[in-house]
Amino acid sequence: MKEEKQIKRPLLYLTGGLVLGETIALWMTGKGVLFGLALALAVVLLLCKRRLAGGPFFALDFFKAAAVFFFGWVLGAACMKETELRLLKTETLALELYREGGKKDYVLEGILEKADDASGGEKWTLRGCEVLRPEETQEKETVRVSLPGKVLCYVDGCGAAAGSRVRITGSIRAIKPPVNPGEYNFRYACFSKGIGCQFYGETAAVLKKSGWSLSGRLKELRKSLGKRLELAAEPEDAGILKAVLLGDRGDLDPEVYERYRKNGISHLLAISGLHMSVLGMGLWKLLRKAGCGRGLSGFLSGGVLILYGIMTGGSPSVFRAVFMLLLSFLADWLGRTYDLISALCAAAFCLLVTQPFLLTQAAFQLSFLAVGGIVFLGQPLLKAVWASGRPPAGVSVPSNVSGPVCQAFLISLSVQVFTLPAILYHSFEIPIYGIFLNLLVIPPMAWVLYSGLSAMAFVSVSRTAAVFLLGGGHVILRFYEWLCRAVLGLPGAVWCVGRPQIWQIMLYYVLILLGVRIFCGGKKRRGLPGAGGCFLWLFAFLLLLPIKTGGLTVTFLDVGQGDGIFLETEEWNLLVDCGSSQNKNLGEYSLVPFLKSRGLTFLDAAVVTHGDKDHISGIQYLLENPETGIGIGTLIMPAAGKGEEIYEELERQAREAGTQTVYIGRGARLPAAGENRVEEKRTGENRTGEIRTGKNRTGRGTVRIECLYPSEETLCKDRNDQSLVLLLTCGRFRMLLTGDLEESGERELLERGDLRPVTVLKAGHHGSATSSGGPFLKALSPAQAVLSYGEGNRYGHPDRQVVERLKECGTEIWETAESGAIKVRTDGKRVDIRGFLQAAGEKKGGK
Repeated sequence: MKEEKQIKRPLLYLTGGLVLGETIALWMTGKGVLFGLALALAVVLLLCKRRLAGGPFFALDFFKAAAVFFFGWVLGAACMKETELRLLKTETLALELYREGGKKDYVLEGILEKADDASGGEKWTLRGCEVLRPEETQEKETVRVSLPGKVLCYVDGCGAAAGSRVRITGSIRAIKPPVNPGEYNFRYACFSKGIGCQFYGETAAVLKKSGWSLSGRLKELRKSLGKRLELAAEPEDAGILKAVLLGDRGDLDPEVYERYRKNGISHLLAISGLHMSVLGMGLWKLLRKAGCGRGLSGFLSGGVLILYGIMTGGSPSVFRAVFMLLLSFLADWLGRTYDLISALCAAAFCLLVTQPFLLTQAAFQLSFLAVGGIVFLGQPLLKAVWASGRPPAGVSVPSNVSGPVCQAFLISLSVQVFTLPAILYHSFEIPIYGIFLNLLVIPPMAWVLYSGLSAMAFVSVSRTAAVFLLGGGHVILRFYEWLCRAVLGLPGAVWCVGRPQIWQIMLYYVLILLGVRIFCGGKKRRGLPGAGGCFLWLFAFLLLLPIKTGGLTVTFLDVGQGDGIFLETEEWNLLVDCGSSQNKNLGEYSLVPFLKSRGLTFLDAAVVTHGDKDHISGIQYLLENPETGIGIGTLIMPAAGKGEEIYEELERQAREAGTQTVYIGRGARLPAAGENRVEEKRTGENRTGEIRTGKNRTGRGTVRIECLYPSEETLCKDRNDQSLVLLLTCGRFRMLLTGDLEESGERELLERGDLRPVTVLKAGHHGSATSSGGPFLKALSPAQAVLSYGEGNRYGHPDRQVVERLKECGTEIWETAESGAIKVRTDGKRVDIRGFLQAAGEKKGGK
């Protein structure tokens, strides 16, 4: 009887199906075309593998593999949907309670699962939570609302230990999704931990103390070891060592982390597979040399790794490293072959089945993609090189090449290639010299770890001895700092590419793997097969570059209470205002990520319609922080305000940043295409600027921007009256940007006869009652109107009467507080308008 053939590496098919099923369930729901393409792609790849191997298309092992893959697909979709529904239910309950009770009307009871330090207090994660009103807590029959998901609580802290049942009084909120392109998705980060809403506590109390807990003891040990490091290390080293050895990044200097990140070596500052391998394998080898058997060495090393992983927070990268090392110890003890691919898939499967939203997190992606790069690209390349010559003893590369150097370079290159899409998706930049830098910094990192561990062990005995033992680590860390600064000073050290789309990422990996198959699959790697593989790899990289679309794109950013408008064509870009009175970190967390997600590091010009904070704070951030890497060519301000303190301050900041300043008024034209040439002209007593373009294109789709207001005769009673009013035309498309224009300015525009119907109106002064008068709107007759304001602002914007007047004109209203960023795209004839939250299928939390 013929022996039934078993499928090879079933975990690979199972985990592959799981990942694809969760991806489709999260990002592609309802998109049947993409679902069909994904299914067809999977089947084609399986068939091609059988065909290239010379076997029949429909062999028995093919059906088994397809069945395992399909089962993983269904399981992944089910896990993602079940988790999403549970968390969305928690979010919906939080929204309903917030609308019903306001900000400080609730009591939350639950079991403390985890407590972390946060600025101004502690950050608790609670499970098994129930919500009730404060006035109901004394009644016999209390109405309690159970929350199926966990709750993230911000409290002052009351010394509660993990496992305690606690009661917190405060306000409940949903977790807001990102409202602008490029922003960090804190909502998905919470979902990846099973957290469905937030609670801001005023008071906290322990209802029932927990007993002895392992996690609590390990947390105390972590704090104790952190204090030991502070005693032994210099202040600049302590923060790095606590992050590297204990997973505590609370004292890590943000500038240090940013330097490491820009150089592509930020993985050194986290508990990663590198650290766990150094510690775990180091301990295992030490025990083996001490005479312990394989089973005992693996058991002791694995136990220490598990405790260490729990103590440092148990991040996905830590779990992966510990899980894979435990499997390697087990395989060694049983005398079985350790399969790296199966171990990697097993770790990913365990994590994604229990926490599907980890699939969206950078830490998870980079950890598994780094190992995946070694397995699916690095090892085939090494084997291809090895096959071309006889390797020396102990070296898996040809003798005619420097073995260790070649091997390290290929592995580093493979890791960079596989992690590139995730890096671009989350940080938008490529560290050009990262491949070579990792070759220099990874080997000495083991000495940093060992010196830090030695210092923690000996500091209680002798601080002098601990400082001496830490000396080597100190020298290496100073070398890293010098190296990071030196490399960032090199030309083109960081290339801002932008955020690729999901379909680009998926196609990128298909081409990379297909290139591996062509380049490394046959005996001959020269000639057409080798060139074909290299061509696919090059094309895969080019595929990640931004895809330029024709026409004009206008993005009204959701800045809270304020304005921020970005205009872009293939040839130029312009920022009109960017500030907020609600969002203090607008520049760092919204504006810079938005620009870099589009691959932009230079603004041709920035317009300040007037000098209020809610229109300039983001622009000031760019001028004051050149380390962002985003420059501004020209700063344009209203001539009506020239000489005032705020404009002189902006002019000073622009001068220090190398940005030229121009003041304009009625009649000035702004850049529309090509290279800009700035001219200033004197009219009467005011100096106004006119920016002319090097290319004077005409025809359909040409963009023209003209300043309509204020004129030299305008009497400005306050700063709002200084607001520049800009008219943009592109073919039949017309858009009016009004800043904080009041009714007095609107009357002046009406009297001058400058107003004609427009396609899009940015309503003046955030929809204030003192703007958007009836005659003004009647003259404009806007088809679309954008109201830029912050949710729950204290000014009551937008005014109800303004909204009614817009509706009477037949205007479709778009609100940043409801839709997030609003994107308008036009080619001069057709217009497409959509909100960022609607396009992402999100609802804005907290309303």
